[in-house]
Amino acid sequence: SLLDCSNNQIEKIYPFGKSINFAKIYLSYNKIKEIPNEDGYFCGYEQLETFACNNNEIEKFPNIFNANSVYVGQSIDFSYNKISEFEGGDDFKGLNISQVNLSNNRLEKFPSVLFKKNSPITYLILAGNGMKEIPDGSMKGDNAYMLEALDLSYNYLKKLSDDFYAVRLPYLTGLDLSYNRFSKFPTAPLSISSLQRFIIRHQRDDKGNRCLKEWPT
Repeated sequence: SLLDCSNNQIEKIYPFGKSINFAKIYLSYNKIKEIPNEDGYFCGYEQLETFACNNNEIEKFPNIFNANSVYVGQSIDFSYNKISEFEGGDDFKGLNISQVNLSNNRLEKFPSVLFKKNSPITYLILAGNGMKEIPDGSMKGDNAYMLEALDLSYNYLKKLSDDFYAVRLPYLTGLDLSYNRFSKFPTAPLSISSLQRFIIRHQRDDKGNRCLKEWPT
């Protein structure tokens, strides 16, 4: 049930197929550039709890999961890669995973495909991507309301989309916007009654000057 190949020099891996079910997979700290699949499966989902593939050289997030699968995984970690897009485009199948870490990649635009494919994510980390934009409607999806915590720190954001209000994200408890480029305080999230942590420290413009000068009354 456990596969641990972390801290090696692996450059190429091969799919196990649908019939092989792992509970935990660790492929971290290698030189892997892609996660291949066999009929859409790298391995089976039936026991999958954790999939860690951080600190590699992956450029496309693999289309090997499925938001419509019966079993809900606990966490996946693809941080510290080179991910700038999602494999499959509009045919991306989504994620049936609670905690998703995509920090320190190259996602300059918010990955709205995650919620459009009804991924039931509760904790999403997107820190350190150089993200510049969150398009309106990025969190539209049948399961978007399940999001409880969102980390958008260390990006280049200047404003939020129209998704950050109580109707769309009723259970959001934590939002981290620190180390971005906001000049106006984004008040929309304050409508969310469950919000407990709203972090917006250290806002600097592209010249390094403090830029957040407006505070809500």
